[in-house]
Amino acid sequence: MDVRVTRGSADYRRWQQMLASLAPMSSLLGSGHAEACQSPRVSDEKHRDSVRNSVCVEILERLSLTCIVVSWADATSGRYGEQTWTLRIARRKGVCSSSGEPYAAGSAIYRPRARQRSATNTGQIISAAAIARLESGEPARPMGDALSAGRCR
Repeated sequence: MDVRVTRGSADYRRWQQMLASLAPMSSLLGSGHAEACQSPRVSDEKHRDSVRNSVCVEILERLSLTCIVVSWADATSGRYGEQTWTLRIARRKGVCSSSGEPYAAGSAIYRPRARQRSATNTGQIISAAAIARLESGEPARPMGDALSAGRCR
């Protein structure tokens, strides 16, 4: 059976995302075979997006208006079953670790509590907008497709 995927279709975009998620493994396999398997070269932005998509965030409890307990799982920084995150104001612009959306300086964000400095995800930030979507049962990423980040599968 010959299946053709046209450039720009939903299947093509899914295939590109799958290749981007496999890109970090190409360095383990060596440059020859892995690069030959990736016909269109995956950009750095797509690679960063695939890493961001590996984050699984679940809100376990809201302790107060400014404090939540989060279950965080990420292939690069580990798993934290019950981690306290507090609401803060962003000092500079950045990108939400859960949704991938940019946020501006002065935006409401959540960060892990400073006392947990031994955690490897202390530099991660989740926008308050992504937290609000998760609390309402929506995916953290506003587009809401099956491949969106921020939902545990």
